[in-house]
Amino acid sequence: MDQLVHQYGYWAVLVGTVMEGETVLIAGGVAAKLGMLDIRLVIACAAAGGFIGDQLFFAIGHQLGAAWFDAHPKWNRKIHRIRELVRRHENWLIVCCRFMYGMRILTPAVLGTCRVPRLKFLVLNAIGACVWGALFGTIGYLLGVTAQHWAEQIKAQFHWVMLGALLLAVAGLVWHLRRRGRNG
Repeated sequence: MDQLVHQYGYWAVLVGTVMEGETVLIAGGVAAKLGMLDIRLVIACAAAGGFIGDQLFFAIGHQLGAAWFDAHPKWNRKIHRIRELVRRHENWLIVCCRFMYGMRILTPAVLGTCRVPRLKFLVLNAIGACVWGALFGTIGYLLGVTAQHWAEQIKAQFHWVMLGALLLAVAGLVWHLRRRGRNG
C-alpha cells in the first residue's frame, strides 16, 4: 500500500482538491508526516487543484451568465449573499472563497457573472489557493505528528483510510454532478 500512496498520492490530492478537498488535503498532510509523501508537493498539488477548480467554475459562470443562476431558485439566497459580498469585499472574497463552507463551488461561478476581470480573479485565486493549500496541508501534517505515535500499529489501515477518503471525494463529486444534472 505504501507503493500506491507513493505512486498515486499526489494525483489523489490534485484531483481531490479540484472540488472541495479539505479531507483529501489533510490526509495528504498526514501521509507527508508519516513519510509517504513530501509535504511541499502535497501543498503544491492541493493549491493547483483548488486553483484549477475555481478557475473552471469562474469560467462556467462567465460563460453561462447570471440568468442561468437566477433560473435556479433554490440558490437565490446564497447567490444574493455572494453578490452582496462581491459588492462590498470583492478582493477578499476572491482570495477567501474556498474557505466558505457550502459556497465554495458556487462563489467562483457567481463571481464569473459579476464582471470581475479575468486577470484579477486569476491572480487573487492563485493567492487564495496557495494560502488554502498551505493551511490545510499544514493542519494535516500537524495531525500526522499525533498520528505518528500510533502509525506503526495501524499503518496498513491508514492506506485504507486514504483510499476511503479518495473514494468519498469521488462519490461526492459523482453525487453532486448527478444531483446538479437532475436539477438542471
